[in-house]
Amino acid sequence: MSDFVKKYLERLQVTAIPSNKLDLLKCLFSHHIQNIPFENTYVLSRKPIVIEKYKLFEKIVENKRGGFCCELNYLFSCLLKEFDFDVELYGARVYGKGNRLGTRNGHMFSVVTIDGQKYIPDVAFADRSPDDVLPFVLDTLIKTAAKLCLKEKFCTKLRKKQFTTWKLAGQLRRT
Repeated sequence: MSDFVKKYLERLQVTAIPSNKLDLLKCLFSHHIQNIPFENTYVLSRKPIVIEKYKLFEKIVENKRGGFCCELNYLFSCLLKEFDFDVELYGARVYGKGNRLGTRNGHMFSVVTIDGQKYIPDVAFADRSPDDVLPFVLDTLIKTAAKLCLKEKFCTKLRKKQFTTWKLAGQLRRT
């Protein structure tokens, strides 16, 4: 087990690793949302968010901070890859207050495929974060506290060059 995984699991307070892939995904997800907070201080202070594994590891795991959606979901995807999960990152537009549609790729989440089934372990959707791993289904209402519905036209599979630096400063307004 790599030092990255050992320290990450310590931060998550995971003491036992389930052998079943779906159980492992749910275990890691559950511990993540219980131990690492959503935090948007970089966004509010207009600092650039750099999506780089070891910079995020230092901030979130070693310095015990939280992070924004792209930080937490990217780093979590790195952890999942260490356990040989098939993970893809997606960007999405999100409806905000007043049912206004947000910016293109304003939210990042990961999709994990296990035995042909796709799941969303979104560890950073602020106050709308689900409390369990969700099925990845498009154009269907997913019954959670937030009543999520992923519209295909608003979801984009991201390539590495699209999220190295998450440029948010010009897209966000304080309310």
